[in-house]
Amino acid sequence: MCFSATASFTAAAILAPAGLLALSKAKPKERLFAAVPLIFAIQQAIEGIQWLYIGRGEICTPASYGFLFFALLVWPILIPLATYLMEPDAKRKQQMVYFGVLGTAVAGCLLALTLMGQLSVTIYQNSIFYNLGYSNLVLGTLGLLYVISVSSSIRSSHFWVRATGMVLIFSAALSSLLYTTTFTSTWCFFSAWVSLMVLGYFFRPKVGSSNRRILGK
Repeated sequence: MCFSATASFTAAAILAPAGLLALSKAKPKERLFAAVPLIFAIQQAIEGIQWLYIGRGEICTPASYGFLFFALLVWPILIPLATYLMEPDAKRKQQMVYFGVLGTAVAGCLLALTLMGQLSVTIYQNSIFYNLGYSNLVLGTLGLLYVISVSSSIRSSHFWVRATGMVLIFSAALSSLLYTTTFTSTWCFFSAWVSLMVLGYFFRPKVGSSNRRILGK
């Protein structure tokens, strides 16, 4: 698979209106979940800018840190929070607090590593490699905890939220197997497309709608 500026900007162009459409359907407690495709659109647009610079033999440092801001800090906090706000079941809601605490801790550690590390950006296997200079053990451990934190969605009472979470975890496993070195960039690209499943939640058949049609209401 070849990633490029075209791939990133195409994803952004599709995800942005999808996110806006989801937001137009969302209730207040659902808005953070609805915004996921739109936020991914911003992230993919930033990486598209990075690809343009790379095409000229340069690196855009603001784009590098902008991408990592979303990849390392936003998602491990946002996903547990979004699923928490939507969850109607009290027991599941409490479980999502733990995912949120874990995600916040992971984001804090990744922020510290980003600030202390020496970031280099290179191309590896047609993907962008954001290298902070840390060992695979450190990054692998934090990566596993990261994936656990965003898997809060599979504990949701809502089918489409669970389904999105399951596909997200599958994409993480696929990325780790096929693109180990460039996992961060690759998984974010796959996850961006997975986020289109958010629309399934907002366009799902409403409970009782068929009964109202039968009764003529």
